[in-house]
Amino acid sequence: MASIDEIRNVVAEVLEAEPSQLSLDTDLYSFPAFDSVQILSLLVALSDIGVNVEQSEISDVSTFGDLLRVSGIES
Repeated sequence: MASIDEIRNVVAEVLEAEPSQLSLDTDLYSFPAFDSVQILSLLVALSDIGVNVEQSEISDVSTFGDLLRVSGIES
């Protein structure tokens, strides 16, 4: 199972951000790069490290903590 830091690094790469910018309450939509195309890229990138998020659950995600929750990763 991927660690929180591994997920943080993948999310940061997709968002074109620094991992240190991602805390549990960071609003992912505050990043200009987080659009519908990047959401799909994020799902693929997470899948590549063994983290599966259902597309139906991504609409429940607004923060990094939400993403961890739907990923099944304890924060």
